[in-house]
Amino acid sequence: MYHFVVVFLTFFLQHSFVPRYHRGLGVLTYLFVTLHMVLWYIKWAIDSTLFHNMVSTHELKISPAWVHGDNPTVVTSELAWLALTFMIGVSVFGR
Repeated sequence: MYHFVVVFLTFFLQHSFVPRYHRGLGVLTYLFVTLHMVLWYIKWAIDSTLFHNMVSTHELKISPAWVHGDNPTVVTSELAWLALTFMIGVSVFGR
């Protein structure tokens, strides 16, 4: 199925549609990443681990009883999301 999609997008898609298609994929990606992050924040707020998980670079509290050690990905992901939001803002409002 993947190969069919690649062949279709390469040979049968009108070139004038490609920027809109690419922008649409970017919007969907941004919305799903934001939704994923917000759902984790809600879960952590319910468990009272939100502040710890947002600032800690050495452990991630999945729940108050379940700690995942040596995991700096939350802070890194937050910074990547902020950078992505800034870039989208510049591209949308900077024109």
